[in-house]
Amino acid sequence: MCQRKEDEVWIAYFIRQIKESPLVILAIIGLAAAALLYQDIHEMVISQTEANTEIVNTLKAMDARLQVLEIKMLQDAIEK
Repeated sequence: MCQRKEDEVWIAYFIRQIKESPLVILAIIGLAAAALLYQDIHEMVISQTEANTEIVNTLKAMDARLQVLEIKMLQDAIEK
């Protein structure tokens, strides 16, 4: 790998690197693919978290309703 010259602009350095070593292109493609994969997984985790939060809230509401029904059933049984 060649060294960056002191006065050299970064873009010119990268272009020179690509000319001298085509593997740099593969590395750039790999980094881009990793970034896209990370973004996709990040969005999936966020959507799953939101869905799980909604499910938890629904289950809490159902639990509260069941407790009310159980209390009513016990009160009806006691009254009889």
